[in-house]
Amino acid sequence: MGGGKSAVKFYHKDMLIAAPVGKSYSCKELEVDLQTDEDDNPPPNMRGKLFLRLLQVQPFMYKGDDFEQSVDCESQLSFRDETAPIAVGSTLAIAVLMTVSGYGIYRYFKVKNVQYNTME
Repeated sequence: MGGGKSAVKFYHKDMLIAAPVGKSYSCKELEVDLQTDEDDNPPPNMRGKLFLRLLQVQPFMYKGDDFEQSVDCESQLSFRDETAPIAVGSTLAIAVLMTVSGYGIYRYFKVKNVQYNTME
């Protein structure tokens, strides 16, 4: 850069805006903390903030020029822990697998011959 001026790049490493397909994302006020990358050799303690107000975006507007129903940013500020659904789903899958395997083992050892002569 000429004239003794330099530029500093700021980054936001996490996903900032998320909306389901076919919906828009809206937020009255959004404050984003920005960081520098050490590989860019920024001045020490350099940080930044990005303030967005009355923001509404939609990634794919294929049905016209109007925004679809919006997902509000206030509803996305709370983090949902995914541990319980994963644990319950895994437990259910293991229970089903054990039930089917147990029935197969029972049939293998206990039922030796099948009487088909009653099917007339």
